[in-house]
Amino acid sequence: MRSEQLTPTNSDMDSDATEASGWRSQLMQKFEISTLMRLLGGGITFVAIVMFLFQRWDDATDLLRYSMIMGETILLTILGLATSIWLKEQKSARVFLGLSLVSTSAVFTILGAMIYSQIQWLPVDAHLPDYARWVADSSQSLFWLLSGSLVILVAQSMFSFSVLARPAARRLTLLMMLNVILLILPTREMWITTLLLLPALMFGHRYLTKLRASMPAMRTTEGVMASLLVMLPLIIMIGRGAYLYAADAFTFTTLALLGYLILRQLALSLKVMIRFRQSLEVLSLLPALLAAFSFTFLLYDIAPETGNWLVVAFGMTLSGFLFDLSKRAISGRNHYFTSIFYSGLIIAVIEIAFWPGLSTALFATLLSGLILLYSYSTKENNLLRFSLLTLIGSVILLVNTLFVSFDMSIWITLALLGMSIIVMAAVVEHYGNQIMTLIQRLKA
Repeated sequence: MRSEQLTPTNSDMDSDATEASGWRSQLMQKFEISTLMRLLGGGITFVAIVMFLFQRWDDATDLLRYSMIMGETILLTILGLATSIWLKEQKSARVFLGLSLVSTSAVFTILGAMIYSQIQWLPVDAHLPDYARWVADSSQSLFWLLSGSLVILVAQSMFSFSVLARPAARRLTLLMMLNVILLILPTREMWITTLLLLPALMFGHRYLTKLRASMPAMRTTEGVMASLLVMLPLIIMIGRGAYLYAADAFTFTTLALLGYLILRQLALSLKVMIRFRQSLEVLSLLPALLAAFSFTFLLYDIAPETGNWLVVAFGMTLSGFLFDLSKRAISGRNHYFTSIFYSGLIIAVIEIAFWPGLSTALFATLLSGLILLYSYSTKENNLLRFSLLTLIGSVILLVNTLFVSFDMSIWITLALLGMSIIVMAAVVEHYGNQIMTLIQRLKA
């Protein structure tokens, strides 16, 4: 009897084998060898395109280097056409054509650098690395180079978009060329770049949203990829400014805001590829943090005497981004919304730890008390514990500060604080339901 219990039966072994084979078959269905090869080849080619912009060969002229990246763009388009016609394999063809559009943006990035070497609107002082210096021989040669490239790459873009999203090919090509024009304009001044980028981002998002609403082809995975590639020149403008021309806190703040805006608009535009949209939403936290940090340093440059309140400014700025994410995120909205209150408590702790005093103690007490009321009313137990601990510590610091340095101004402040809290209690008592309704609307 005991041996029967310890020895697996044939049916158990068969079920284990079935589960194992089922697991393998599911894995193979998701990751076919051809799919893995396309991912590997496409990734290597994409890295090659990007690395081309960050390398320089001593024995190659700028014209030769430009011819190399232009030739790669044409070759990728030809391979996409050949793969589609001769091998009848559309997936690889779309990969080739998508990469050719990436290369097209790289080509125009180089053209923009060449134009800037001859013509500069409001020149900016910047110590550019060698690989970022592209010099045209003359204005005349630059004119012919730009004209020829536009003719070739407009046709190439039209063909590529006709494969990715045929009904919208002309419109996507036109929109991409409009973005390319902004990319090659000979200006690097950040405020001009911002004035150009903001309306372009808004218009591009609105235009692509209308295309997706009217054309089913734009709602497919290929249509989403086409939409991303159309906006790539604008993304390059932001990256170029951040990497090569960002020199102060204002520039970093502006670029971070633009980066957040691009990720926001891209995420909102995705009706398929839900996991990719979730990744974009999480990735939005990076430019949000950068923007909050940069804005804090910008405030410090303007008013250095407010140093102890800069952490509060950082928290308020970050809370604005978190609130925006809580309103538009496709999942985890409550986490983003609750993070606002956790951020407030962390900032209160930092304030009383590094700048202990009456003002910071009052601030931490009020803030943690309000968050305590919120967490109690919404039954957020973890937030309730954290806010209670913060409130206790803030009150201890407040009482200690009052006993150590008690004067008339402190007495007046204390009296006004007590009366204000009583008034707030009356407001909560009378408008409690309305306040809870407002909180639920904010969370929704």
